[in-house]
Amino acid sequence: KPCGGVLLVGQPAEAAGKTPALSSESLRRWASDGRLEGAQVNEQAGVWLKLERGALPGAGSWTHQYADPGNTTCSDDQLVKCPLGVLWFGEPGPAPIANRHERSQSPLAMDGRLFIEGENVVMAYDSYNGLLLWKRELPGTPRILIPSSSGNFAMSKDSLFVALRDKCYRLDVATGDITQTYDVPKGDEQKMAYWDYMAYTKGLLYGSRSARQNVSNMVFAMNPNDGSVRWTYAGKEILPSSISMGDGKLFLIDRAVSDTVGVEAPKVMAKKKAESADMRTAVALDAMTGKVLWRRTVDVTGAGSGRYFQSLSSIYQNDVLVLFGIFIDGHHWKDFLAGDFEYRRIIALSGSDGNPIWSKNIGYRVRPIVVGDTLHAEPWAYSLYTGEQKTRTNPVTGRTEPWQFARPGHHCGAPAAAPHIMLARSYTLGYYDLDNDYGIMNFGGLRPGCWINFIPANGLLLMPESAAGCMCPFPNQCSVMFKHRETNRAWAQYSAVGSMTPVKHLAINLGAPGDRLDKAGTLWLAYPRGGGSLVLQLGLVLKGMTGAQGAFRHNPETAGIEGTESPWIFSSGYNGLSRCAVPLLSEENGEALYTVRLGFADPDNSERGQRVFDIKLQGKVVQKDFDVVAEAGGKNKAVTKEFKGIGVKDNLIIELVPKASQPSPPPASRISLPASHLPLLNSLEVIRENVLGIGCAVPSFMLSSAKREQSGEIKMANDTENQFDGTLRIDAPTGFKVTAEQTGVDLAPGAVAAVKIAASVADNVAAGKYQANVKLIRKDGTVECERQIQIEYLADRERIVAKAIADAHVMRSSPDTNAGNATTLNVDGGDATVGDNLHSIAFLKFRLAITGTPQSATLRLYNGDNPSGDSGRVCLVTEQWDENKITYSRRPEIGKQLAKIGRVAADQVVEIPLNINVRGMKELSLAIDPTSSDGIAYFSRESSKAPELIIELAGE
Repeated sequence: KPCGGVLLVGQPAEAAGKTPALSSESLRRWASDGRLEGAQVNEQAGVWLKLERGALPGAGSWTHQYADPGNTTCSDDQLVKCPLGVLWFGEPGPAPIANRHERSQSPLAMDGRLFIEGENVVMAYDSYNGLLLWKRELPGTPRILIPSSSGNFAMSKDSLFVALRDKCYRLDVATGDITQTYDVPKGDEQKMAYWDYMAYTKGLLYGSRSARQNVSNMVFAMNPNDGSVRWTYAGKEILPSSISMGDGKLFLIDRAVSDTVGVEAPKVMAKKKAESADMRTAVALDAMTGKVLWRRTVDVTGAGSGRYFQSLSSIYQNDVLVLFGIFIDGHHWKDFLAGDFEYRRIIALSGSDGNPIWSKNIGYRVRPIVVGDTLHAEPWAYSLYTGEQKTRTNPVTGRTEPWQFARPGHHCGAPAAAPHIMLARSYTLGYYDLDNDYGIMNFGGLRPGCWINFIPANGLLLMPESAAGCMCPFPNQCSVMFKHRETNRAWAQYSAVGSMTPVKHLAINLGAPGDRLDKAGTLWLAYPRGGGSLVLQLGLVLKGMTGAQGAFRHNPETAGIEGTESPWIFSSGYNGLSRCAVPLLSEENGEALYTVRLGFADPDNSERGQRVFDIKLQGKVVQKDFDVVAEAGGKNKAVTKEFKGIGVKDNLIIELVPKASQPSPPPASRISLPASHLPLLNSLEVIRENVLGIGCAVPSFMLSSAKREQSGEIKMANDTENQFDGTLRIDAPTGFKVTAEQTGVDLAPGAVAAVKIAASVADNVAAGKYQANVKLIRKDGTVECERQIQIEYLADRERIVAKAIADAHVMRSSPDTNAGNATTLNVDGGDATVGDNLHSIAFLKFRLAITGTPQSATLRLYNGDNPSGDSGRVCLVTEQWDENKITYSRRPEIGKQLAKIGRVAADQVVEIPLNINVRGMKELSLAIDPTSSDGIAYFSRESSKAPELIIELAGE
């Protein structure tokens, strides 16, 4: 093993004459041939070759609470990278560990050893095999509530330093023996003072003196060899959490602001008084002498207080001092998504002179970290030197957008990192490949602690147990150590928000447990998608046949898939697929041609003729009598069919029609065949070939006697490779005026534009629905794009359109699964009979603010490409339910019927009058209860077509 493992090869003296002699020269030659550098040969008690293994080249350390004296929370370990595999697991378990809610001191590691603070004990383990090296009782450990304080653990090559109350103990890293004890330097206080801040660097021990915890009046440097105080610096309200070190400097923040702080003080104090700004004093000291190098008054508004605030902190890296607030925890998604964290601010100062470099509001979530020259402020990333937001290319649309990551699931704690990997609690252990950037991966079965207990060091990812007291049923409460492995077995969840149209390149791995990169660098996205805020979502609509198995997956390592470099793509799929609608373009995007690749591998049949079906794209048969086994050459053999020049205006429609003997077969979704004979699809990939023209999306208007004017905008996108110059022309119906802010249209390749328009109605126009024609005309007079603006005039009536504030569907086959984040609302009576395993019910909730007299209520739903002969009924729900918690087993009772929906066509906008008086209601909950096995999937509020409730009000 590294760091002290010994290889001993040779022959004892007593073997002489009993076996052929082994010479020193032969051992040296063997060592040379094997490139065993550092091997030594001696002839004591025989002849022996001894090789003691040193540290792994590239292995790093974690010597302080946040990795280093600079608080970067990023180790220097170059070996910890994805993919990862388990090296060992075992002790310590939860018994000696503090409760996870205490958020205690992080572990430390260096030179093969792992150091852990337990309850009243410090432990050292061999990082490579889990051997307990020593245990030292130290009453008072561990330090807790780290987010609001600072660490009490630091180390050098030979010593471990532990601050407890008013003392610091020096332990031998090899034995755990206490070799020295240091007292906190004396001050003016009568009562005991605490040794608060703790660091070791460049041969000196550093600390802060606190009369009350987390507020210090002194920082100091001490010679650890004799305990002599090298220097002290007196302050008033120094925040231990704000201290960081680097490049021979110690930086701190003092809450006290003096009138005599620098020449800027009078202006600064005037600003503080006028604006109630949060002003602090930033100080830089020479780390060797304690001399003040600079002192600045700094406005830390947005970094020094706020909801969920814990402490003001700092990071130092490459002459940049970053000031920020630490907040807890990762639970507060509603606040984050509502923009409640936008006040949070990060300030960057020059380490050399304290002058401001940049400052900006960043609505980050917990605690920033620095990896190289990048500041990660979850979920985004920024340049350390300029504050400019880091970007990347969206793998689906090709757009340039902000870099971000998601960590779904219940998660306390802050991220940590090494140069190639980022770590965070994401329900279980989450880790992110910074080199390949394709989403967060998880190692299940155990829970990290509530702050930082995962550290990259010694060439390993070290994760000692830190979830003690957790009541969740995680099966493994132990320590686990990981090492880099060559073969990737993990699946990720890629993060992106917003519309995934227009599609430039989309690769779907049906049934896969997560997202993964192939060798060519293509990101294959799993479908169905996992839930979680900020996780990329897709609006696919899949329709299964009677008896369909649905999504399935097998272990790629044992499935035996042949004929591909990526067997994992073909080890999952959707069995019994009848129809798949894939959104590729929005209305503002022009029609495009795509290459479509469909991947197949039959896991059931070895003989030809068992699984045969037609493949249809956009309603046309592109492959007749497709036999998976015949095309692939056998069972579990991959085959990909490619179809070029497929024209798409909005959705790509894929249909798989099984071969049927009867002359007039029933619809594909109702054909009953054995599961092993049903069509299946493992993967689909679409690549844009060419965009045929400019797209145009127009608004709709609703006018009334009380509201005779309304504004909107026309959106246009040029996804072609050519410049577009033309004119926008709008022809309004009689009695109406529709005008554009500009008529000239100039769109460069890749550009988008929005033109503001206004609609108004004249007097004496009858109530009704009208249309205005919109044309986008090229310079040569040809019409590039034509659309119709829908105008509804209500006359004396009024209307309220309320979008759903919550919606979700529940399914019997997944009784405890929540689908509150899904982009569709699945409604289906079942597979073969109403109420069987595919029984799915949709729930919707609307918030009402009605000021007039309601005359009617209508539910508006947007269907995808999946028609239904009987879409069910709309019922009242009176029990309370939560979008993020509702499941089939915990669904509310369905009340009286308000409407029957009936037949619904593909892409239909369904308006359903409800038999209910909503007068006085503040909220309305509905259920869409299926009455047949002809299922449907409406768009949910997570899509761009949220369900709506239309309330008609009587005129006054």
